[in-house]
Amino acid sequence: ERLKANPLGIYVNAINWSREMGQ
Repeated sequence: ERLKANPLGIYVNAINWSREMGQ
């Protein structure tokens, strides 16, 4: 629920997820 209230957190999390998938 905390991430939902944090757009920036979701953005950073998405970048990290994409990076892991890219590697």
